[in-house]
Amino acid sequence: MSNSDELRLLQLPSAWGAPSLDPACTKAQAYLKFCGAAYAVEEGAHQLSARLPVLEAGGEQAGASALYAALRRRGHDADAALSAEQKAESAAFCALVEEVLGAALLYSWYEVGANYEQAIRPALAAGMPLPLSLYMPWSIRKRAHSQLARRRCLDDDDALARGEEALRALSVRLGARRFFHGDAPSSLDASAFAYLTAVLRCPLPDDRLRRCLRGLANLTRFCDVVEKKFFDGAPPPP
Repeated sequence: MSNSDELRLLQLPSAWGAPSLDPACTKAQAYLKFCGAAYAVEEGAHQLSARLPVLEAGGEQAGASALYAALRRRGHDADAALSAEQKAESAAFCALVEEVLGAALLYSWYEVGANYEQAIRPALAAGMPLPLSLYMPWSIRKRAHSQLARRRCLDDDDALARGEEALRALSVRLGARRFFHGDAPSSLDASAFAYLTAVLRCPLPDDRLRRCLRGLANLTRFCDVVEKKFFDGAPPPP
């Protein structure tokens, strides 16, 4: 890179008005914006082997598992103002979002046949050149199935019911706050926004999770606040 301090985020392409069709990539963008960090985005489904998102900085790369530690080392810490107790609570709720709600979202996208065929596969293929567009969506679906099998999360009612429980727990925790820890966003807000906006925006024929989320007004309001303050996308569909 021409500037050793430049931050560049490699991510899956945007879709449905969300920053990325992958919640993990959307989370990274939200975190960077919450920190006020200047960064560039490079989109490309051809980089899937890297397990996006990947942060490039100072000639080095940090994958998803090391990305936030790399940002903190560079002075970008969305949790800097939180107490130790708040950080511990954030870690627990981030796990709820990314493991429980994330598994429900994976199930909804890749195990429900109509959802995959009508919404997910076309969105993935749209960002890929031939012949990857014919092969990679299938490969991603296979990977998602393996992840769900390891979590023992292949039952329709169980997977989606647990996702609904996670949404209700997030709603209770957020309450009437603007963000989860008050007036400023943190890493928990980045995680929550990433997965909630994916639920809201992805146009699934079978949209059980979205119906649940639409009934939790404070969570949809939270997404609107983040969208308007930090992103320039259109509002999600009704």
